[in-house]
This record gives sequence, C-alpha cells and structure tokens, in this order.
Amino acid sequence: MTILDDIVREKRGEISSRKRRISSSGLREQEHFARATVSLAGALRAHPSFGIIAEVKRAPPSAGIIRKHLDAGVAAR
Repeated sequence: MTILDDIVREKRGEISSRKRRISSSGLREQEHFARATVSLAGALRAHPSFGIIAEVKRAPPSAGIIRKHLDAGVAAR
C-alpha cells in the first residue's frame, strides 16, 4: 500500500463521518451553500497581467520533508 492509498482511505473515512453528522438537506440550509460561484478562469482573464497559480510544499505525501524551514515567498521569487 502506498502513502496515497493511505490518504484516500483516510479521506473516505472522514467523508463518511461528516455525512453521518449532517445530511445533504442540512448542507443546503447553510448560509454559504447558496452563494454565487466564482470562476477561476474568469478571474484570471479579468486581470491578464497577473495570472500565477502556485503551490509550495514543505513535504509532499510521497517524498517526506523536502525543506523543513521553507520561506514560501523566497522560494516563489
């Protein structure tokens, strides 16, 4: 079994637990459920001079810790 299999198993358990706590109709009643969705593509097109999507990881699941004391801003620059 890989680390990704472990993550999937853990998330499935988490989802099952959450489904037992609140029903789909209960979710629909929550304030944030009815809010308008935001288009990522639309937001990027609205500001064409700036369109970077980035992710900085100190430790991806499959590799362990890469850089313990990582400054995300410095790494991005």
